[in-house]
Amino acid sequence: MMRSAMTILAAASLLLLDACRAGAGTGSPPSREPAPDREKAMSEPTRTPDVPPGAILIGDDVYAVPIGKPDADGCQRYRLWSPTKVVVQAIHYRRADGSFTMRKDEAACRHRR
Repeated sequence: MMRSAMTILAAASLLLLDACRAGAGTGSPPSREPAPDREKAMSEPTRTPDVPPGAILIGDDVYAVPIGKPDADGCQRYRLWSPTKVVVQAIHYRRADGSFTMRKDEAACRHRR
């Protein structure tokens, strides 16, 4: 009895796996050959995006990029950017020691020293 239950469970798992491979339920059979665009992309060398102008490397493939000109307090605003990683989408400021913070009151601004 236990063996037949395991056989049924294994068969059901294989059917579910085949259904997922078939295009998320579209009913079309899975393709065994890469799509033309994918094949072309696989044969071309990978190009690293250009680092934005003025970017400061602050971590492994993470940069702080200046946003426009300093504000009325003389605080330069920065956004994080990376060609390979997910970064926080928030305004950052630079501290006196060169590190970055999201808190403006910790920033080394020209008109607030």
